[in-house]
Order: sequence, then structure tokens, then C-alpha cells
Amino acid sequence: VRAELRPVFRDNGFAPLALHDFADPARTVARRAGIIRDLWGLDLGRWDIVLMPTVYPLHLSALADCAGELRGKLSCGLLLPAAQWAADSATQAAIRRSIGDALQRLAAAQVDCLAYSETGAHDLGAGLAPTPTLLPPVSQPTQSRMAALAATRRAAGRNGGRMRVGFFGQWDARKGSGLITDLLRQRRLPRDIELVVRVPEGRAEVGAELSVLAPQIDFSSRHRDNEAFLAAMAEVDIVLAHYDPAIYGDKMSGIVPEALCLGKPLLVADGCNAVIDFLDRYAPGSFVVAPYHTNGLAAALTLPAAAWTACAQRAAASAPLMRSLKSMRRYLGIVGAADLYEGAAEVATATQAAPRQATMV
Repeated sequence: VRAELRPVFRDNGFAPLALHDFADPARTVARRAGIIRDLWGLDLGRWDIVLMPTVYPLHLSALADCAGELRGKLSCGLLLPAAQWAADSATQAAIRRSIGDALQRLAAAQVDCLAYSETGAHDLGAGLAPTPTLLPPVSQPTQSRMAALAATRRAAGRNGGRMRVGFFGQWDARKGSGLITDLLRQRRLPRDIELVVRVPEGRAEVGAELSVLAPQIDFSSRHRDNEAFLAAMAEVDIVLAHYDPAIYGDKMSGIVPEALCLGKPLLVADGCNAVIDFLDRYAPGSFVVAPYHTNGLAAALTLPAAAWTACAQRAAASAPLMRSLKSMRRYLGIVGAADLYEGAAEVATATQAAPRQATMV
């Protein structure tokens, strides 16, 4: 098996899009032509497997224009909502139509194409379309580490018996940082709760601000590798995913499956439909939904301990399934690259299979 990762695109797939990128034929053709030239550089016909882990709208359209060149399996990750590229509804609708049209053209060209998402559904312009669920995978050592952490319950009575509620990731308004700060300013953090905040390095000023507002703050801002990040999450009782639904309404958060892999219950904001639908499907009962305002956050944090205990039990029960969804073997098997999993090497040798080739775009 030979795999290559090639940075070939000159057109930034994350760049914002405007309605004229789709409504102006001359502009659309010109941009797609540039992307097609980059795709030609990959010599698409020589690959058994082509992975597009994150679909960019114009790049997928260009790839559909090259459908006749594809001979292997194509796997496309529908990981980002239209709001990632545009704020206005007209452009978002055009983006959804463009992605749906590209997938239809690939199907019409009889390309072996798999379109997947992290949530099990994606809006392609005519409502939510079901998709296979495929989460970013982790290695087998990380799988084992997560299982060990999930099996080890946090020591009872630590820090005076307080319940530890954790915030992880970037400290910004999209993830509800403003509501947390307001809660602390209003002195509404219950005395029996310790707020654990783990953010990337370089944000010491956040810790200084929060520690003035409440005594029961455990703050740290530093670089953490994957193992240290998981260990920190294992040390809390509840994980906050109380994010702004204007941003996360149809967007998944990587924090959610990671918390569930460790058996941690979640606090989610009402309106974060992609997250809620995912949790209802794979970990029912493992989370609490609260309105996205300070009163909603405060009410959720003052729920009886028994309510959170029940959520924790459901989260722990869902942990093995969630870890299986993040299995490298499962990921590679679904995208058609099972040979790349080191455990399958002996099978390829025994069958004398010809080397397979994969590329990522």
C-alpha cells in the first residue's frame, strides 16, 4: 500500500464565499478551472482511493467536473455547514445546492463515492440527508488510553466534594465564554461546583480575570498533547458544550465524542441541533440541554446531583460505542482503505495483492 498527502490547491477552500461565486457564471467557471488544473496535477486516474476528508464546495464541484478521470473510490467528508463559508442565507442555500449537485453529478458518472458526516446527516439543500457517521479516528494506543481513563472513576470527595465542571478548548464567545464570565460576575456559580478551564497556551489573562470573579476556579493555559488533554478531561464530572447555536446549530464539536469516549456527561445549548441529534442517536440520556443564556446555564448547574448522576451512568454506558466510532480500523474500512491499517498487512501479503495507492485532496 502506498499513500501520499499532497498540498496541491492554490485556491483556499476555507476562504469565505459570496453569492457571485455561484451566480456569476464567468467567475464560477474561472475559479473551478483553476482548481481543475490543480487536480490534473494529481493524475486522478492512477489512484485506487481518493480521500477528501473535508469537502470544500468549489473544490467538490471541480472534482465532479473531473469525474471521468476517477477510477477508484472517492470518500468525501461533509464536516462543515454552509455557515462556515457565508453568513447570509442566500449564499448558504447556494453552497448547499452546489454540494448536492456535485454529489449527484458524481453519482451520474458512476463514481464509487461515499459522502459521510460526523453527525449522520447533512443539509444538501432539500433538508437533512442521511449519511454514514464517520468521526476523526484515533490510534489504537489512544483507544486503549481512553478505555483505561473511562474505567477509572474520579476520586470521590476531591476538592471538598465539589462537582467539577470542565471547559476545554478555545476561550471565545462561540463556545459560550461570555456566558460563563457573566455567570461568575453575577456570583451564580454554585458553591458545590468547581469550574475547570483548560485552554491553549498564551491565555493567562483569562485565568487572571476568572480567579477574581470566583474562588472555585481551576484554570490552566498551556500546550497539551492528546494524552494530556484526555487526562485533563478525565478529571472532571461534566463537560461543557454549551456553545452558541448561531454557530453550532448544524455544526459538530470534536469535544462531544471525546467526552463520551471517557464516559463524561455533557451540558449542551438548546439549538445546537447537530450535536443534540448526534447525542440522541448514539448516547441518549447522557446530556442536559439548556437555553443559551446565563439563566439557562445557571439552571443546568443547579440541577439535583441525582440528575447528573443519571446522565453520567448513560454516558459511561455509551463510551465503548463512542470509542468504536473513532476506531482507525473502522475509518479506513469505510473509506475503502482497510489495507492501510497495520493489522491488515498480513492479509495483503497472504493474498499477494497488488499494491494499492491512495491520495488525499
